[in-house]
Amino acid sequence: MITVYFDGDQTLWDFQALMRRSLSATIEELRSHVPGVSGDLTVDAFVADRAEVAEALRGLTWNLEEIRLEAFRASLRRLGLANDSLAQHLNGFYLARRFAGVDLYDDVIPTLRALAGRCQVGLLSNGNSYPDGVGLENYFADHRVLTGRWRRETGPTHLRCGRESASGTSLRHGR
Repeated sequence: MITVYFDGDQTLWDFQALMRRSLSATIEELRSHVPGVSGDLTVDAFVADRAEVAEALRGLTWNLEEIRLEAFRASLRRLGLANDSLAQHLNGFYLARRFAGVDLYDDVIPTLRALAGRCQVGLLSNGNSYPDGVGLENYFADHRVLTGRWRRETGPTHLRCGRESASGTSLRHGR
């Protein structure tokens, strides 16, 4: 029996919208802890901070939760609030919303049900998505965490398996 793998982010759910909602809630949490905080508190500023941190840590860590924590530390420094315990609190707050707030695309459950019995279904993750964290624990026979090393060694052709059904029909969302 073949195994069809899906990458969760942007395939099974809209990660960009989820990330932005989670960051917006986290910024409000920051405001509740530091009333009167000033500076650029937009989601876009926090996204830019995370991008800079991810680039600086490229090749040093693949753990996206660590990268997000470092990004909150950088955001707080940018705002003149170098406070590690607050960064850790914001990171935990963000991750709780990021994991709990997943909204699956409408066709995900019907598609997974249609595949049941025909093939095994697996979830590809970069380490920060878990089937039980998004209500899909009963649908996946396998969960693979892809590190940057794995991606370099196996190449992109191995990632295509999550984009096609057994019949070759594309299952990837064009969103």
